[in-house]
Parts: sequence; structure tokens; C-alpha cells
Amino acid sequence: MQTRHPMNSRFKNTLFWLFAAFGVAVLMNGCLSYRILKRSVGEELALPGSRFQIGESMLTDALRIYGAPDRLISLQGKLLMIYERSVYYQNSLAFGI
Repeated sequence: MQTRHPMNSRFKNTLFWLFAAFGVAVLMNGCLSYRILKRSVGEELALPGSRFQIGESMLTDALRIYGAPDRLISLQGKLLMIYERSVYYQNSLAFGI
């Protein structure tokens, strides 16, 4: 006696193709969208390399190369120049019917 499974392979195959057709229809109608956003705030700075020498480089040298800093902080009697740069990434998936 042959046992029958409640969900035979013909039904599974038909169900697969129905879902595949629905997916293709949604993609072709533009109802599914994926968006990638990248936003950066601040300027990108190159590494100083050998442009600055301890005891020889002046504040004017740094200002001429990098421009005005975002913040100035006095730290133990010395001037600390802070250049900030933030990069934001956002991914979103939208599905509409």
C-alpha cells in the first residue's frame, strides 16, 4: 500500500512557481526598492606624513595645509586643534503592494 503525503510534489512545485511569479511581478512593477544612503559631514584630511616636524612647524603651517579647525581646546597650556569628520550609512528596504 502506498502512503500519500498531504502535500505532494506537484502542489509544492505549483506553489513555488506562484510565489516566483508574484516576486517577479512585484520587482517589475517597482514596488520593491532598496536604498543605500551615505552622508559625510566634515572634510577628509590627509595624514601629515613628514610635513610637520616637532619644534620646527608652526601653527600657521597647520592652518595653511588643513584650514581652520572645527574646535580649539587648550590642553595643559598647549593648543589642541580638532578636525571632525563623521560618515553615516543607512540602508532601507521598502515593499509596497
